[in-house]
Amino acid sequence: MSRIRTGLVVAAAVLFAKVASWGCPICMGVVLQKPTFADEVKAARDVVVAHPAGQAEAFEIGMVVKGDAILKGSAVRVAGIKEAGSVILSRTTADGTWTSHGTSGVHLVRFFDAVRALPAAAPATDAEWSARLAVFRPFLGHPDPRIARSAWAEWARAPYRVLRLQRVKAEELRAWLLDPAQSFATPMWLVLLGVSGDADDARRMDEQLEAAWKKNDASLAAALLTARIEREGEKGVAWLEEHYIRDRERTLEDVQAAVAALSVQGEANAALRPRILAACRTMLAERRPLSGLLARDLTAWGDWSAQAHYESLLASGEPVLPETRRAIMDYLGACRKKAAAPSASPTQ
Repeated sequence: MSRIRTGLVVAAAVLFAKVASWGCPICMGVVLQKPTFADEVKAARDVVVAHPAGQAEAFEIGMVVKGDAILKGSAVRVAGIKEAGSVILSRTTADGTWTSHGTSGVHLVRFFDAVRALPAAAPATDAEWSARLAVFRPFLGHPDPRIARSAWAEWARAPYRVLRLQRVKAEELRAWLLDPAQSFATPMWLVLLGVSGDADDARRMDEQLEAAWKKNDASLAAALLTARIEREGEKGVAWLEEHYIRDRERTLEDVQAAVAALSVQGEANAALRPRILAACRTMLAERRPLSGLLARDLTAWGDWSAQAHYESLLASGEPVLPETRRAIMDYLGACRKKAAAPSASPTQ
């Protein structure tokens, strides 16, 4: 990777990091490992469409997508381009080296317009998130993988509480689930189908979840559990509690998937949170070594009833999942801070 290309990726990664922490972790899955095409367009100083100029590595800029309009008609040299025909080029500085993002096409015009029109700041409210999702909604499932992954990433970065309010046609979601080219977004398609699907979709997803449960296959369990809770509410939480928390045959990955589903649903659905907290208490009692997986969410929800549990867990010398120890300590610190804070007066 060239120095300039590396600089572009780093710049896009910084932009990506500003919004990634907001997202639906279940929808992101394990695929979102680098900035998307849209991220790189947003991070670049100049983005152009260039046409071959008759010599190897020689191009003429035919359209300026982003940057100085005076670039149009300029001759540029770009090494290592294998694509035939017009290409999309970008650079991070006015005197930087151009790098290629693949072939161009008329289908990219609307996409570029959408990306250019995005606000500079990441969404800060649910309304802003919904507006951003509406911009990228037409590009979900796009045949161009650069566009499809960009649209998926924008949706996956949104909080689940916003995603569950979106309506994507069930027939589109079914088609994308069957399309190998769209398989990178399978967890999100399942989550959205839990919102938009019909009784037949629910039956198929329940069968898929139960088959995964029997095989200890956690790869899509979080998405399927989230969809089940979305459809069934407290009944879905009870199913998760019985099959993934109480069942001693579950793997660590199974339990992590269950906690992820409880996490997004607990954050998104205040009415369901008491039942979710009841499932959390079952896990505190029956999955002590793994109970630290809940600490971050309990802190976020302001539920301090697990203080004695975590204090005794750490004091006992029992095994604790190492990556959860910091979250437990943060939870206990928040408990002490809460206890030390002066009580609000009755008039406040």
